[in-house]
Amino acid sequence: MFRIAMTSARLRNGLLLVAAGLGLAGALAGIWLSRPVLIDPPALSGPWTGDYGSGSAWALRPSTPPPGGWLTPWGVDVFFIHPATTSRDGESLKPGDIASDQRLFNAILPSHAGPFVSAGPIYAPRYRQFHRGSDALAKDLAYLDIVHAFDAYMETDNQARGVMLVGVGEGADLAFRLLEDRFRSEPLASRLAAAYLIGGRISQAEVDTRLRQPTCERETETGCLIVWSEDPPSEAGGGDGICINPISWRRDEAPTLKSDHRGGARAQGARRPVIHPAEVSATCREGRLLITRASSPDLQTDVRARDLTPAYNLFYADMAHNAGLRSAAASVWMEANLRKPAPPLPAPEALEDAPIHRADGRVHPVTP
Repeated sequence: MFRIAMTSARLRNGLLLVAAGLGLAGALAGIWLSRPVLIDPPALSGPWTGDYGSGSAWALRPSTPPPGGWLTPWGVDVFFIHPATTSRDGESLKPGDIASDQRLFNAILPSHAGPFVSAGPIYAPRYRQFHRGSDALAKDLAYLDIVHAFDAYMETDNQARGVMLVGVGEGADLAFRLLEDRFRSEPLASRLAAAYLIGGRISQAEVDTRLRQPTCERETETGCLIVWSEDPPSEAGGGDGICINPISWRRDEAPTLKSDHRGGARAQGARRPVIHPAEVSATCREGRLLITRASSPDLQTDVRARDLTPAYNLFYADMAHNAGLRSAAASVWMEANLRKPAPPLPAPEALEDAPIHRADGRVHPVTP
């Protein structure tokens, strides 16, 4: 059944008040202040093979499955698609390149996946990467890995929970394709908490024609898309590039104040990041996010890495707070509007064949 497209966003928005009344929104939005930044990456037991039933195929994956969607609160997972981690072409884009993997585990995941622990457990597949200048085959191979990873996650890990989809850089392009292929129909269309397409060069026309979900208009809206990019909208397919300000979480051209900036961070490994608040202001202008320069050295780009996603996140604390709010609101919305899935059946028990007791007292064993 189509999810009441126009009214569901309003319903979801209003239900945040219920979440606040239950204490869910405040509790989940503040989790990131007290939890470890990331679950530890898995021990890579062997070379990457594309088998997403294997731990070595995942950069992040919970060691213990979270509660299923048949419990309360409903619960939300984060499916995170990382950006390219190397500027070199060829085999270095395949998982297993030492320098690329080090950058992924030590910088990209802590800084860019880290904020989303406020929303739920994180699943981040390793995959054959591409650059935006790559040919169509490289992009299709990357997407093939992502869709296989997602399908494996849905089959073995999701347990009927909600999904928050996050893609950064090249990962935003892959997340858009995944939205088109897996989130246009039920049950996933209704279980999408939100999709963050960070650095996504996406036009409104593409969303209108290819996706079922709308773009978000408010900071607590769910079941919608959050998109921004510092690249010119001409590269996003025209002058209607989508830009949602990650400080105000509004789609307008009103500039934000530095005092509204919750803080950026250069997270490293599993250490708690140092948050630098009130560092930048931002405004959307003609579909492009314009950001003032940060004064902290932690939030400045290394010239040698300008062709890659920065090893820091200017909006780390802003995203952590917002992801927690949207996850809480989505969980409440699903609880109120969706039918609870049935819990899995218990494991079958092996029963021994019972002997035959005759009236004369003799016992005859069962023979095959």
